[in-house]
Amino acid sequence: MRPRESHAPHVREEAGNGAVRMDPVEELLVRGGHIVTAQGVLDADLLLRDGRIAALGFALDIPGVRGLDASGMLVFPGAVDEHVHSREPGMTAKEDFSTMTRAAAAGGVTTVADMPNTIPPVDSAERIAEKGRMWHRGRTSTTGYSRR
Repeated sequence: MRPRESHAPHVREEAGNGAVRMDPVEELLVRGGHIVTAQGVLDADLLLRDGRIAALGFALDIPGVRGLDASGMLVFPGAVDEHVHSREPGMTAKEDFSTMTRAAAAGGVTTVADMPNTIPPVDSAERIAEKGRMWHRGRTSTTGYSRR
């Protein structure tokens, strides 16, 4: 199943390869959320700067910073999914890196560990490196892979 397109103004699809890019949001103030931490839940505001937590406090007021009203919502850190299947290379009719990462992002997942059940299997440091290069180039072909 392919995830729905995002209507967030800072998310756009790259032409031609289906990759999703996040426009950089230098600062974002998340207001009034239930911030979930390892120590518990805290009703507070959260300032994000360059993708990292810059401040946590109550009734933060920072002029010129874009705000997001999270009143009544849970605010979690990005989740890690240690068992995903991009099926790339070799079985992209089932899923590919683009659809897998879109689905992950829609669910709040920021880090994935891809399983090696592909054709050929991504089961060595060399194949992992090639798969990374393939993703960074926006490729979906398996050129350069070989069966053992």
